[in-house]
Amino acid sequence: MSNTKRTIAKNATVLMGSQVVTWTLSLILAIYLPRYLGVVGMGKLTLARSLWAIAVVFVGFGMSGLITKEIARDHEKTSDLFNTTIITRTLLFIVGFLGVVLFSKIAGYPDDTLSIVFIIGISSLLAQYAGASRAGLEGVERMEFIALSDVVSKAVNVLITVIFVLLGFDIFAIAAVSIISMLVMLSIQVYFLNRLQRLRIRLDFSKTRWLLRSSIPYFVTGFSIVLYHQIDTIIISLLVGEVGVGLYGVVDTLFGTLLFVPMVFFTAVYPALSRMHAENPDSMPKVMSKSFDILLMIGVPMGFGLVVVANSLVVLLYGAAFADSGPILAIKGIVMIFTYQTMLIGTFLISIDRQKPWAIVMATAAFATIPLDIFFVPIFETVFNNGAMGAAWAYLITEIGMVIAGFSLLPKGTLKRANLWLTVKVVLAGLIMFIASWYFRSDFIAIPIIIGIIAYAISIMLLRVIPDEDWLLFKKLGQEIMLRITRRRAKTSEIGG
Repeated sequence: MSNTKRTIAKNATVLMGSQVVTWTLSLILAIYLPRYLGVVGMGKLTLARSLWAIAVVFVGFGMSGLITKEIARDHEKTSDLFNTTIITRTLLFIVGFLGVVLFSKIAGYPDDTLSIVFIIGISSLLAQYAGASRAGLEGVERMEFIALSDVVSKAVNVLITVIFVLLGFDIFAIAAVSIISMLVMLSIQVYFLNRLQRLRIRLDFSKTRWLLRSSIPYFVTGFSIVLYHQIDTIIISLLVGEVGVGLYGVVDTLFGTLLFVPMVFFTAVYPALSRMHAENPDSMPKVMSKSFDILLMIGVPMGFGLVVVANSLVVLLYGAAFADSGPILAIKGIVMIFTYQTMLIGTFLISIDRQKPWAIVMATAAFATIPLDIFFVPIFETVFNNGAMGAAWAYLITEIGMVIAGFSLLPKGTLKRANLWLTVKVVLAGLIMFIASWYFRSDFIAIPIIIGIIAYAISIMLLRVIPDEDWLLFKKLGQEIMLRITRRRAKTSEIGG
């Protein structure tokens, strides 16, 4: 158990460090590109990415989750699984490519949009190859190499994009940068995976059927997740147009960057949970319970805080042309609180081999999103001249439903009365933070943010949200860090003397 804790802590620390860097780089692009491309340009790029996000679900077919689990339990399977995955995804990509082209023609998208769709398609194929190597590295729990590939590829992406923008290149060249960054990511991951587990690339179709059959539950879940997150963009494009897609797209990108905390957490925890389920299943409810508390304490202030600063933040980042994205981001702030928990529930259920019922929940939510979008988008377009707000409301409704359904699927006793009581106190602290920061809101968003942080911290302490044993742990960690710093300074002084 102690080794598992150390592994999770190490992987989480490495990934968190890399995510801070990649998040910063992503934020640069998130600010830079909308101002350069404009609402319509962002609409075209967002639409192309959404189309391929749905198509590559069929290409990936949920294999990554299966690969990570299998390799985590037996590292000797790495080469065969990686090899079979590459072959299978190549064949499926051909089918996916034809499907995207056919749909784009039927939808009547402009020719320049179709060209961008083609470019993003090439990048998506490389991303699927990189997904196979990433799953292998996750399985052997060497997250530092994933972190390295993420940082380097993102840096390359940002650097070349900025250069292209300064040189006045068009949207097609900017879209093509993703091909270069994916090549970089793939090269780094394959290089280190090959060093850890010798990869033997050979044509062997015998295991393709097994891989597809075993990946079906993961595919259903993955398809549901992507359809759930991307179908709103497609519906907005059909009902409102590329302007609405552009307004929604910048919010979706920013929302995605704000999910880096749970993404890092789950990437580090999932392999360990899979192994723990096989070796020591009795310890898993405690991990789930503690994870719930941690993500709730982080998600509530981030969500409420986003509601307060949404309008000012959008104008600050993207300019007045994207002012209508502010209300969309405010709704997504509430969504974020529930998204943290749905991500946790999904990861936990998959790690204990209960992916099938969760896949049903995801599929239900995904298909429920379609009529909700069709209902809400035209209404908000008519009333507020902002149809994308309707998609955000549909998202909120389905997210709440998923949390309720997900909790019912957890093993009995996973979450206890203490978790419910902590939820009440955290939400109360969040509301106090919201009221305080809302009163001081202004175009200078630093003021409500600072007020909110102070109000939340004080509320957390007064309400005794964090248990005494956790405070004791934090105290011991702090003392240990200070002791190490003191020793290092002493050694430095001795060397200097």
